[in-house]
Parts: sequence; C-alpha cells; structure tokens
Amino acid sequence: MRKLFGKIASTPTAAAIINIILAYLVFMVCRIAFVLNNWRLYADCIDFGMAGQFLRGSLRFDTSAICYLCSIYLILVLLPFHGKERQGYYRFTSLVFVIMVMIGA
Repeated sequence: MRKLFGKIASTPTAAAIINIILAYLVFMVCRIAFVLNNWRLYADCIDFGMAGQFLRGSLRFDTSAICYLCSIYLILVLLPFHGKERQGYYRFTSLVFVIMVMIGA
C-alpha cells in the first residue's frame, strides 16, 4: 500500500492536489484557532445554523486565497518540461509552496 501511494503521489498532478488539500487544512486550522482564541467575541452570535454559513463562507474565501497564493506553485509544477523530475526542482517548488502558504496563513 505504501509503495502504491508513493508511486501515485510522485506524479506532479497528484503532488499538487495533495499540497492544495494540505493548504486547505492549514487554513482551516488557522481559522479554528482564531475563532477559539477570540471565542468571547463570537459566542453570542454563533449557533449551529450560523456555523454552517461560517464554514461555507470560509471555504469560499479559502478557495480564492489558495488560488491566488498557489498559482505560481501550480504553474511551476504543471509546466510540461522534463527538467521538473529532478530532485532540486522538486525541492524548489516545495519551498515556493511552503513560503506562499505561510504568507497567506
């Protein structure tokens, strides 16, 4: 199973999708930490129905932010040339991804 996942994750498209999912998770964890840190400000107006709207709005905002922040990374990963299979290029694109997500989160 590990070999199969490693082989699937080694393709550029799959690596980009996995990294985008990780970016969504980082943004969601940051949002939850923000709400918990400022709970006294939100406690009066958040109920179960509002939580669903909050989640929907946050996913919409996260999608636009991730599209803006990760566009350079996606262009670099999905460029059709053979040099991107080298380890140095993979490290460079990973560094670009981490820096861009850190700026946004």
